[in-house]
Amino acid sequence: MWSPSSDIGSQKQKDSSLPNPISSDYVVEVSYDHEAGFWFYAVDALSIIGTGCLSREDAERYAQESIAFALEEFEDPPLANR
Repeated sequence: MWSPSSDIGSQKQKDSSLPNPISSDYVVEVSYDHEAGFWFYAVDALSIIGTGCLSREDAERYAQESIAFALEEFEDPPLANR
């Protein structure tokens, strides 16, 4: 399991009724597609699916990058919310 909180840092949540996606751990499924000959990854909680990776290490790295990209909006809230 990869936790984006270790890369992004701790942040205060504005509305305690909303879940904090930054402090969550995400399950990353990495599998090999024997028919296509590639590795793929999926992060169901964020609706992320990636394929076409040449190695397991590539799939794991791309999964981490995809999670970080998906969560970028939580790093810098809109100016109206600051």
